[in-house]
Amino acid sequence: MNVKPAQKVLGLVLLGAVLVIANLAILALLFWYYFLGPGYYAELRDIQAEFSRMTDVKLLEAYGDEDVTLSDISASIQIKGKGKMKFSQISRQSFKKTPHIYLSRIGPYEFKMQGEGYVAVRDGETGKPEQILSGLYGGPIDIGREGEFASFFPFEMANIRSVIEHYDDICAVIAHWPVAPEYKRLQINEEEYWDYCVKILPE
Repeated sequence: MNVKPAQKVLGLVLLGAVLVIANLAILALLFWYYFLGPGYYAELRDIQAEFSRMTDVKLLEAYGDEDVTLSDISASIQIKGKGKMKFSQISRQSFKKTPHIYLSRIGPYEFKMQGEGYVAVRDGETGKPEQILSGLYGGPIDIGREGEFASFFPFEMANIRSVIEHYDDICAVIAHWPVAPEYKRLQINEEEYWDYCVKILPE
C-alpha cells in the first residue's frame, strides 16, 4: 500500500514531536537530579561518608552554600581526645591528594586575616582588564602544599586525613602566632599583603 506524501509528513512531524518531548523529559530529569534531587547533595553525602569512616573523628556539622549548585562545603569535626577542627571549601579530592586545604579552626584557635591586594576587574566602558587595590578579609587559611601558609609548617599536608594526624603539630606552630587584636604581616606575593592572627575560642 502506498503512503501518501501528506501522511509521510505527518508521520515525520509526530516523530519529531516525540523526540523533542523525550529530550525535554530527559533534561528535566537531569535538572531535577543535579540541582534539586539526590545529585545536588551527592558530594556533601560523600564528604559526610568520608568523615564517618574515620574512627577517631566525630562529624559535628557539614553544610554547603545552597546556590545553583551546592558549593563551598564546610565541615566541623571533633577529634577524639583532642579538640575541634573546621574545614572549608571541601571536595571529594580533599580526602585524596589536593594542593589546597582550607582550615578555619583547630582546637581553641580560629583564624582571622585582613589586608589589601590587587583584584582583577574589567573596565565597564572598554571591557579591558584592570587591577584595583582592594581590602581583603578572610577566615580560613590555606595550609595545603600550594597554600599561602604551607611554609609555616615543617611538614607537608596532602589531604584532610594528614591534617588531622598533625593536629598537635599544627597547634604547636599556631601557639606562637599573634592573638587578636594583635596582627602579623604576611607577604603573599609582590603585590599582596595579609595581616593574620588567631582568635582564642572557648572549648
